[in-house]
Amino acid sequence: MENLRPKILVAIAIAMLCIGGMGLCTTNARADWYASATYSPGSAYIGDTVNLQFNLKNTGGSTFQIERASMNVEWGSATTTRTMTGAVAIAPGSTGMVSCSFTVPQVSPGTYTMLVTIKAKAVGDLFASTDSYRCNLAVKEVPPLSVSVQASKTSGQAPLSTTLSCSVNGGVGPYEYQWTLGDGTTSTQSTVSHKYSKGGMFTAVLVVHDSRGQISSDSVIINVQANPMDLSDTSGGINPLLLLGVAGLIAGVIIVVAITMLKKKASPPMPPYQPPLQPPVQPPVH
Repeated sequence: MENLRPKILVAIAIAMLCIGGMGLCTTNARADWYASATYSPGSAYIGDTVNLQFNLKNTGGSTFQIERASMNVEWGSATTTRTMTGAVAIAPGSTGMVSCSFTVPQVSPGTYTMLVTIKAKAVGDLFASTDSYRCNLAVKEVPPLSVSVQASKTSGQAPLSTTLSCSVNGGVGPYEYQWTLGDGTTSTQSTVSHKYSKGGMFTAVLVVHDSRGQISSDSVIINVQANPMDLSDTSGGINPLLLLGVAGLIAGVIIVVAITMLKKKASPPMPPYQPPLQPPVQPPVH
């Protein structure tokens, strides 16, 4: 029995190692997790704030948990690094999103790489694994802003109705519009319908601002002739109808005076005033 004790102890130790080994083998040290990825946006202007949305679709057979997600961009003279937040666990066939924001610095236009790194672990894995995704970002220079103004009618008699519109090129929207129509009227719409009620030369001016602080302007002249039937419209000087009316009034007064004078000349002169004759007084009889 003394000689068997060491053998029994060795056998027990071997059995324990096997059991332990079997326990370790039930869990993979680094099982694969599989995911396809999409992202947006794919382009931006210099100075833009980019909201990067990175979508991971679980194409494997096990749920995996994201332990860390990050994004890195090498601009050449500068580096942008962000921690991404969002989905924690993604089930098979499901899609989760992680995101971050950053501003495009003053760099040369071109294509830059957003390197997204995901550290995740499938359910049942002992260790996490890391995958990286290269996402292209086309950086564009902000185009110069320009605007041109059109009017459906640029001349006519008052009241003149016209529609003012514009064409905006370049810049980055949204745009802000500021109209001054020359008669005290203003508007912030891109297209304006307006009635000029009086005669005159009016300059309609449009100033456009884009989201990058660029400014452009244009104008159009509206020539409105005074309406001769509107006695209150003196935009072109004294209204001719008003002059005609005054002339007619003066002529009427002259005619009345002349007629009165003619009537006086045609009438016979009045005889001088003669007092009535008194009968002679008879002396009294005695």
